[in-house]
Amino acid sequence: MKNIQKYFAIILILFIIISGILPYINFGEEKILKIGVVDSGCSEDQNINGYITFTNTSYGYPSNDRSVYDTLEHGRFVCQIILDNTDNVEIYSAKIAHSSGILTYEGLFAAVIWLAEIVEVDVINLSLGSGGILNEKLLDIFDKYKDSIVFVAASGNTGSTSDSSEGKGDWPAILPWVVGVGSYLDEPDNPAYFTAKGMGYYGIYTSEFSTDGYYEGRYGTSFSTPMITATFVNLMQKLMDMDISYNTNNLIALLSSIENTFDDDIGWSIPNLDNLDFSPVIAIESPEIFKDLTRFKDETWTKRIKISSYDVDRLSEYISFSGNGSNAIKEYTIKEFSWGNILEMNISGNSPTSANYLININNTLGNSVTYSFDINSNSNGSILFDHRSSINSYSHQYGEFYSLEEDIRSQGFIVENQFLMNNIDIDNFDAVFAIRFLQMDYTESGTLVRDIDTTLLSSYLEYMNNGGYFLAFTDIATRSRSEDINSFLKNINVEYTNTSITGDDPVSVSNFSKSLLMDGIVNFEFIGQSIRSLDNNSMEIGWVARSKTVGFEKIIEYLPIGVAGNYSLGKFVILGSSYSLTTESYFTIYDLYMNRFIRNLLSEL
Repeated sequence: MKNIQKYFAIILILFIIISGILPYINFGEEKILKIGVVDSGCSEDQNINGYITFTNTSYGYPSNDRSVYDTLEHGRFVCQIILDNTDNVEIYSAKIAHSSGILTYEGLFAAVIWLAEIVEVDVINLSLGSGGILNEKLLDIFDKYKDSIVFVAASGNTGSTSDSSEGKGDWPAILPWVVGVGSYLDEPDNPAYFTAKGMGYYGIYTSEFSTDGYYEGRYGTSFSTPMITATFVNLMQKLMDMDISYNTNNLIALLSSIENTFDDDIGWSIPNLDNLDFSPVIAIESPEIFKDLTRFKDETWTKRIKISSYDVDRLSEYISFSGNGSNAIKEYTIKEFSWGNILEMNISGNSPTSANYLININNTLGNSVTYSFDINSNSNGSILFDHRSSINSYSHQYGEFYSLEEDIRSQGFIVENQFLMNNIDIDNFDAVFAIRFLQMDYTESGTLVRDIDTTLLSSYLEYMNNGGYFLAFTDIATRSRSEDINSFLKNINVEYTNTSITGDDPVSVSNFSKSLLMDGIVNFEFIGQSIRSLDNNSMEIGWVARSKTVGFEKIIEYLPIGVAGNYSLGKFVILGSSYSLTTESYFTIYDLYMNRFIRNLLSEL
């Protein structure tokens, strides 16, 4: 009897284990596509094959939200759109949005791993995202599975403050191996005011596809995304029925071949699969004409464009170049990946005349595009935007400091952006701008930092020692790294006080030192921390007056916003804010003088 009970117990345990595994195993010959939805959860009454939640303290949430279902009126709509537009699929819900609205990176990572490794999904829908910030962890989680999973993500709803070049798209849509989704309203020629625009990693357009962003009284790229997910799934099913293998590269190319006009705001509009003929195709992800920044005769640069292809062995046989700028291409390569291809052109501005130049990228199997740029005379010098100590170090050229670069170029200076942690000779530059210096992203959704590279910081001191002009712009999010910042700043007798001058809203600074650096400046907007001088070799460049109660008496204290000074043969400026440098505020009615500050800096070079 004991043996019978023992065997029964073993059988019961095995039954429970197998029952838990069965939902994720397909024993039939027919392949059933699996879709993962990372969101606030689906609804209990929807036909979902599996639910899980990661909204507990183990993944960085402030409390345990144990419900696997949607309580935020968001994920259920995303799931319903997919259900309404697909057949014969399995859908798995991974909840990472807490009932309070909080999301954490740890929850997101766990959800993606569960869907990828346990459920083994084919597609993951992400109607969510964060600002376009990237560090190694954020990059790696999607890089790890990009060859086996099609990721479809909302580009974001920050378009109301963006222009076509600002690069305000959300992570992870800014990654070129993630299909970014924008929105239009009613018709493709009416890009939604809210849809994020611009470029992401590699300088590739963030939004690759779009559809109507309206759903049951709600607007947003969140509701465009599941429609595009469903379109990808339906195409994958067609290819499986035809016994044709595919990857993300092939899928994008086939879908884009139906709607062959690429819009720089929203990419390709949602296609009708009935119009697909499965002919070989090459799709260039660029509008018909793309205008670049002003370039100089003594400048060389790299331009990258994403290309998708289907049923094409050698892309180079179908791509050619023409136009008066084609001779400026010194070399080009087409790098092939499972998610697409990158055309990389190395271009020299060493032309006989200053003029507008056109490089026609001719494509015999799809859309052709034109890359346009002006070349001026030789430059007045070169500036390095160094993002290597910022959490945003995997950003891109056409990002949030686009207007700053554009303005500096208008003053005759070459600007280069350095993101990756590789060697670069900063002594070749007349000035180095360390933007968002030693930044930490400290938010409700977790803390992301970059490791401090002491060699990098030492190179800044050596650069000034050799006569270089070093400018560091800190950020509101750096306050938790005051010790790291001060360990560097003490070398130049400057202190980061860890005193926040503002909250999340900017203040207008109007008290400035009398110096050439601040000449002509009446005010500018500031969000950041106080930076003060510790000796006579530097000066504080401006102050914010703030009332303070000491005992029973109210006094006015003046908090310095930054310091300028000399170090050995070089110069430095340390400003407690990067806010006014962003495209969102640079050259706006709210900040009329930051560009004057930058031009005063350039006049000292």
